[in-house]
Amino acid sequence: MELYDGRTALRLELDRMSQDLARGALNKHEYRRRRKTIEYRMAELDKALQPLKEDLKASHARYGEMIMRMEKAEAEIDANRLGEEHFKTQYRSGKMSKEAYERALNDLNKRIEKARELVETS
Repeated sequence: MELYDGRTALRLELDRMSQDLARGALNKHEYRRRRKTIEYRMAELDKALQPLKEDLKASHARYGEMIMRMEKAEAEIDANRLGEEHFKTQYRSGKMSKEAYERALNDLNKRIEKARELVETS
């Protein structure tokens, strides 16, 4: 659980950094440098988590189901983040109206929060 908590904290840090970048509180160079460091740490945590996940899955079917739900929720968060970037690109290029962009982002943020709650409660 400590490893998952650390991973969750790193995800939240990435989210905060993205928001800081968007509002101009963080420059692109610093954002990229810090993002690379955080992604490296997340990869290390993933490597450490993998054998533990396998052990838990093997020990009891209930744990396997919990891990599958958590992995699915994390994948949904990642997919929604990619969707968010896609919508930003569409909006910036003028292919999407401001109202549609805001509605899409609002919908994605709701999905992300729902997935985050699932990860935290599992």
